[in-house]
Amino acid sequence: MTPTPDGKTRLLNLINLKNTQQLTMDQVVFSNPRVNTDPVPANTAVDAQPALQVMYYGWQTYYYNRQSLSDWAAANAPNGVVVSVNGITTIGELLVLLNNLYNAGFSTQDFADGPLPTGPYPQNIILAAQSTSYAFTGSLLVTLSTNVIPFGEAFPVTNLGDLDGTSVPASGGWASGSGNQFGGWGGDGDDCPSDWPYRTGYTDQQHPSF
Repeated sequence: MTPTPDGKTRLLNLINLKNTQQLTMDQVVFSNPRVNTDPVPANTAVDAQPALQVMYYGWQTYYYNRQSLSDWAAANAPNGVVVSVNGITTIGELLVLLNNLYNAGFSTQDFADGPLPTGPYPQNIILAAQSTSYAFTGSLLVTLSTNVIPFGEAFPVTNLGDLDGTSVPASGGWASGSGNQFGGWGGDGDDCPSDWPYRTGYTDQQHPSF
């Protein structure tokens, strides 16, 4: 997986995508982003001007949409962001961990660095996007814990092969077969178990076909 770049790099990539001429990061100087108040359908405005010794002059304002962290969480971690803090002591280290888990592109451009709380755990913290973040607005709730394992570490094998059903266990569910046989009950397939929830209209020796 290609790592998601930080917000300023993504902004430059967007400018290059929309324009014929191409810029590199050492050719342009960006202002801090700001809330857009101009009559343009975008939530953010940023000024750009050429760096020294570049063939261009003057400046340009660009408009784009930063992502709400609540929207990011809904799309990437709908059950909440929970991480293990084993060995993690600072916000900067937490951002690296979140990028490894979610490929988020978080950086200290987006959140101020500082120490993490030392416990007790689990404990919730709020990561608030700085006004100077090029990529995000709002805040993100993160639960710090000591007994969680990244899902990808627990289940690392991703190439699963054909889904042909041959490895589906019979116990606890329907057994392989046809007709009106029921798995897990050990019957002969003709009679329902004694605690079968009979439906209106069926005798004690009948069950509906599936």
